Amino acid sequence: MNYTNGFDTDLVLPALSQRLGWRQPTIAGSPVLTGGNIVSVSGRYFGPGFHALCTINNIKANQEDPAINDTNMNALLAQMQTDMIMRSLTEVFREPELLEQCLMYTRFGMNDQPLPNQGQWAGWCINVANDHSISSQIKMGTFYFDSNVTFNMYLYQDGIRTPLKTIPINVVAWQHTAVDFSDLVLNFKTGQRYYFLYNQAELGSAKAIREQVQTIATTRCFEAYSIQMPPTTDGSVFNINAKQYPALPMGVNLEIISFKDHTQKIIRMANLFDEVQGLQMAAFAMELVNNNTRSNATERLTEQKSQQAFMELNQAFATKEVPVTPGLKSRIMAEFKKLRNTFYPPQCPMSTSMESDCNGLDSYEQNWIKQNASVANNPGVSIQ
Repeated sequence: MNYTNGFDTDLVLPALSQRLGWRQPTIAGSPVLTGGNIVSVSGRYFGPGFHALCTINNIKANQEDPAINDTNMNALLAQMQTDMIMRSLTEVFREPELLEQCLMYTRFGMNDQPLPNQGQWAGWCINVANDHSISSQIKMGTFYFDSNVTFNMYLYQDGIRTPLKTIPINVVAWQHTAVDFSDLVLNFKTGQRYYFLYNQAELGSAKAIREQVQTIATTRCFEAYSIQMPPTTDGSVFNINAKQYPALPMGVNLEIISFKDHTQKIIRMANLFDEVQGLQMAAFAMELVNNNTRSNATERLTEQKSQQAFMELNQAFATKEVPVTPGLKSRIMAEFKKLRNTFYPPQCPMSTSMESDCNGLDSYEQNWIKQNASVANNPGVSIQ
């Protein structure tokens, strides 16, 4: 997983990069295109369909390397497409993403007690929001044990016997050892319940320190609670049917965030980015023409049109001198506006009366509606 701006680039980039491709030029000596550069799931292609200057040979003549070969040219085209996709995504998804950031508990600082090892699996059970547009992430763990010890933390998903992640942990005795995690993203796409555990059998003589809790986090998009379970009869994993819920933590505290996750929406609606991808590539090709420092025959021919290209790139509206449609940048911004309205629909003014809404309901239903009114007006957040 590789999250940025509220989406997983490892999933989003392949879905969008297959939408548009390049046609193989027929001019003798043109680069031979290979791989993903010629794939077009949508049937649309970069090039003259978006602007006449956006051609393979113009790009080759105006890019930096005068001796570029076909292999490097294909790599350049693939990187250009990735850059155009990221330009588009980061422009559309620029709203605040963080929904909450929680430390599971704060300690009272007294009555810390070593826990006897009983061969149990111990740690946290985490239930995430039943919502594809929200993900939670374990950002950090703080480990408190009475001895220097190395053991593993295991991330399991409910219903799968093998761990999703196995993370070595090195703890210093009687110190809160903080460990940052970079890729422990939990979401409803892969399962709603997760277990983040260690096996007491791996501790040797070391013992976890049970801290006295002062405050427990109030969460909005997930719930987390301490859990311990005995191993299965073969000792390979824990017995979920014999789980226990200790009132106090088992030597592990977690910092968990929740954030808006647009990954699945982008993948399902990948076609909506076709136009802006093509326009971004055309605009970039014209920027190459305007900013090129090389000199060759093709470059000189395109340079003669650079002033016109500059107008067509930046023009906001038609003029008497240049009675053409608005420039590419204006068209791109119009596409961005449409996309933002799709993924962030404007909220319509709404007036509600709690008293009238509650008429005809029993007292339990009335109280529930009043307590959850803020949730009803914020559909982007799921409450567990």
